[in-house]
Amino acid sequence: DAFEHLGRTWVRSSASGADIGGDPSGLGEEAVLAKRVLDAWRSWDVYPSVFIGGLEAMLLARMPEPESEAAAQTLEAGDE
Repeated sequence: DAFEHLGRTWVRSSASGADIGGDPSGLGEEAVLAKRVLDAWRSWDVYPSVFIGGLEAMLLARMPEPESEAAAQTLEAGDE
């Protein structure tokens, strides 16, 4: 929840539209710093790489706001 919230509030608001795997120079300063933290956690082998990848996805991937029209359409498509 924390990484998803951070992604919605300060990382995506400053990013120029880059996603995971994109050129880090296209990310906002906050996203670059957050990726450095995640990269450090990866190098320390403290958490499983799948867990860190999930945090990175929640932080940097584009997701609609929970109450948005796009989120409602996504949920409806999943119910079919």
